[in-house]
Amino acid sequence: MMKKLSISLLLLIVFSGCSVDYNLDISKDLIIDETININEKTIEINKYALDEEFFIDSLIDDYKQIYNYSTYMFEKNINNSESIVIAKKHYLGIEDYKNNNEVYRMVFEDYTISNQGDVYTFAYKINNKNEISLFKEDELYDSLVDDINFNITLPFKVLEENSDSMDEKQSKYTWKINKEQELKDIVIVFDISKEPLKKETIGLYAIVGLFVLLVVIVIFGFYKYKRFNKI
Repeated sequence: MMKKLSISLLLLIVFSGCSVDYNLDISKDLIIDETININEKTIEINKYALDEEFFIDSLIDDYKQIYNYSTYMFEKNINNSESIVIAKKHYLGIEDYKNNNEVYRMVFEDYTISNQGDVYTFAYKINNKNEISLFKEDELYDSLVDDINFNITLPFKVLEENSDSMDEKQSKYTWKINKEQELKDIVIVFDISKEPLKKETIGLYAIVGLFVLLVVIVIFGFYKYKRFNKI
């Protein structure tokens, strides 16, 4: 018991101030893959121990005993710069995610998923800062997490969103949740019957439109010329 307590205490110290990437990938079939990456600089682990594998395995064991993470598959990725714990869960559809996701409670007060026909709305209500356990700190320890990147990737046309950044190539929307900044709710509305318009597609439409316009101008000019010659 004392050994377990010592390991947990060291994990609390070592993994203070790490970052988290929360990834929600929605497929065309509405299958959802949830991936949570917990990132810590390897140099921080080396300050307290020589064996990174031991600490990462101990962290995974701790997470497996937490109800919210008991149904997740875990992986690890350790290199010279970062040590990453990866938690994964597969949902068979939006309803499955809506009814069986529990991890959101670590950051959000609540979330709702609703739809009107093909238009879906995902809305996450952020907790107050002092209610987010990951951000709590005191005189002895820093917060467990400094910032969270909340990412949603989907192959549908987005009608409304309030993300902080967007990767158009991957159709990925990112919200940055940082303990030092003002927090906001997350909202994204999308239509599963329509695909997103890429810049390449918009550019192609613009070229085709310009070509059609030029053809119309030429035809109109030729028509005016023929009428002028008849007169």
